[in-house]
Amino acid sequence: MNGVKLFLAGALLLPASVAMSADVAPDVVKFEDNAVAASLTGVAGDPTAGAEVFKDRSLGNCLACHANVDMEKELFHGNVGPSMDGVADRWKP
Repeated sequence: MNGVKLFLAGALLLPASVAMSADVAPDVVKFEDNAVAASLTGVAGDPTAGAEVFKDRSLGNCLACHANVDMEKELFHGNVGPSMDGVADRWKP
């Protein structure tokens, strides 16, 4: 479950960073290994809030494509995207 929480924390940063980083020019964003190297807002992600975005169909709608064992009570898990189980073991926050 910790792996999923870490991934979800990172996933939450994307919508927050887009909203809060309007003054960050695209040419100053640093990428490493095809990922943004650091938070654009300087704030770490919130795993609990990220989980809410992940399962809320009006916000992230991530469950439409990705399965997640920690959210097995939620309906309509997708199978198009990779499973989100253990993602923090595969990727860095």
